[in-house]
Amino acid sequence: MTIQDTPKFKLLDLVRLLDSGSGVDPEKLKEIAKEKGITNPSLQINKMMRRGILYAHLDRIHLS
Repeated sequence: MTIQDTPKFKLLDLVRLLDSGSGVDPEKLKEIAKEKGITNPSLQINKMMRRGILYAHLDRIHLS
């Protein structure tokens, strides 16, 4: 297992894939993450928001 196989990096790649410049709907992100097999996406999103990797603006998730 490499670092790219961790839930954090899988979710980060998913946000990059889904973000068309206006952010990603958090519910849609969680739903797709679960479909992709990312464990506990809500926890991963919260951790990345606390660390400043992701941020919320106008009810959308954005990359920093």
